[in-house]
Amino acid sequence: MRPLRPLTVVACISWCGVAWAQQAPTTDCIQQNVEGQQLQKAGKLVAAASRFAACGADACPIEVRSDCASLLARVQAATPSIVVDGCNDGGDDTSAIAVTVDGRAVKPSLDGLAIPLDPGPHDLVFDLGVAKRESHVVLAEGDKERKVTADFTAPTAPHRCHEPARVVVHPPTHRPIPASAWVSGVTSLVGFGVFGYFGVSGLVDQGQLNQCKPTCSPGAYNDMAVRYYAADIAVGVAGVAAVLALGFYLTRPTVPLAPATLAVRF
Repeated sequence: MRPLRPLTVVACISWCGVAWAQQAPTTDCIQQNVEGQQLQKAGKLVAAASRFAACGADACPIEVRSDCASLLARVQAATPSIVVDGCNDGGDDTSAIAVTVDGRAVKPSLDGLAIPLDPGPHDLVFDLGVAKRESHVVLAEGDKERKVTADFTAPTAPHRCHEPARVVVHPPTHRPIPASAWVSGVTSLVGFGVFGYFGVSGLVDQGQLNQCKPTCSPGAYNDMAVRYYAADIAVGVAGVAAVLALGFYLTRPTVPLAPATLAVRF
């Protein structure tokens, strides 16, 4: 047998290397697919999802990628998750809480994003730095975004964790016009009316006296003076009453509005 030529040996090694390089990714992709299905059956959905994501990469054959993509979607739909929020000792929202799940640190602080977990029981530890809280949850397949609150609220806090804002409902009120304002107002109107009457009467008398001078009777002068005097008193009373009415109106108190009642008669 003739020995192989150096060129033939080099060509053989190159072809074998290419064939091995093409076969190696395929073998890895199939291995990822098999491991993913095994983990899925064991309930390790988070790890299974990572395997199916790996074998769904572009480097894998199209047949393997298609199967892995289908399995990945199924696993992701079944993978439960939790969303952790928290409050500090004052009862206010805070993100400065580290989260540990089953002894594994998963978040150095809260970010509002869901944490995917395998179905089953889990021990949670929340670390505020100055205090820790523990919680235990049991998750079922498909249990998405289960809310878990890390509550560090102190008993002396002004409000509880996530307590809704207190809405103070004020009863309806009104400012009724007091009777004193009505009485003063009516008195003012009457006073101005009396003033007008006696004032006009006095002017009429004065006009008649101007015509009968100097033969007017003394009683006529007295009547005119009385009418003017009554008009002066009336306008004074009317003015005071008007000021009182305005004062009573502007300073009237605010009182609760009495609820309307419905009278039912038989």
